[in-house]
Amino acid sequence: MKKEFNGVNVRTWVFIFVSLSIFLLFTYYLFYLLPKKVQFDSLIRADGVLQLRRSLLTENISLMTQYSGLDPTLPTFPGDRENIKTGIANSVGKISDEFSSDTDIRQYFFLSGEVKDHLVRINESNSKYSEKVSEILKTQKNLGEELERIDKSAGKIYGYDPETEFSLYTFPESREDVFEAVSVIGAGIKKVGEQTMMLGMENAEYKEFDTQLQVVLESLERLGNLVEGDAEINEIERQIKEFADGYRDLKMDTFALELRIFKSDEVLSMFAGERDVIAGYAGLISETSKLRLDVAGKGERYKDIRI
Repeated sequence: MKKEFNGVNVRTWVFIFVSLSIFLLFTYYLFYLLPKKVQFDSLIRADGVLQLRRSLLTENISLMTQYSGLDPTLPTFPGDRENIKTGIANSVGKISDEFSSDTDIRQYFFLSGEVKDHLVRINESNSKYSEKVSEILKTQKNLGEELERIDKSAGKIYGYDPETEFSLYTFPESREDVFEAVSVIGAGIKKVGEQTMMLGMENAEYKEFDTQLQVVLESLERLGNLVEGDAEINEIERQIKEFADGYRDLKMDTFALELRIFKSDEVLSMFAGERDVIAGYAGLISETSKLRLDVAGKGERYKDIRI
């Protein structure tokens, strides 16, 4: 009997104990650890989607703001302008791809309670925001087309710099070269004026642009007369400065044609809608972060330092 107790019965009890321990550990994993892992992983995936979408929209509105804040009188303006335009086009493409993809956050069997409700809210919000973003992209498409129309006419003003042009000449040796340059420059400015007029703009910004363009042409004509008439060098240099200053103002008036579009009710409404979507994603990200701490069991620990 003792041998049986020390042999079979002891091994039986050990087997029962080990089996029960494994069963309890498996039950603990299946009904406690696994659900928490699934909840935590689901929240991480949801946070990744939210962060990406907020980031894309924030980048887009930042680029649009940078564009409207450019200074057309700076030498770097043409390059900066093209870089930002390229950035906006890439941004629109990324947003279009992201918001047209299937981003439904899966709701697993283990998800329940507050986490499941939150993921449902995320899916509903994504659906609602996708519709808003679709309208935003349509407005940006219209904005881009309007800017392109202006760029093909008045935008050619940006490509010329009087100070660079006339720094290449020395007097009195270059009188004939300057006179020829004045003729070519004048013809180019007149052509820009004619092409811009064909756009049919009747706003205050266009009137200021056209007025300044005529001022520049008159200044250029005076410069040509001075060069042709053997005027004093200092008088020619003063006229060159007057022309350069006037042309700088013309660049400002040209850019004002573009800024007018940014100030339209349609575009301002677009900016407001985009900011609302960004704010909505920021709120969802904050809620997701809080739930992740709660699921990880750190909610109370960090309660006093969460803002």
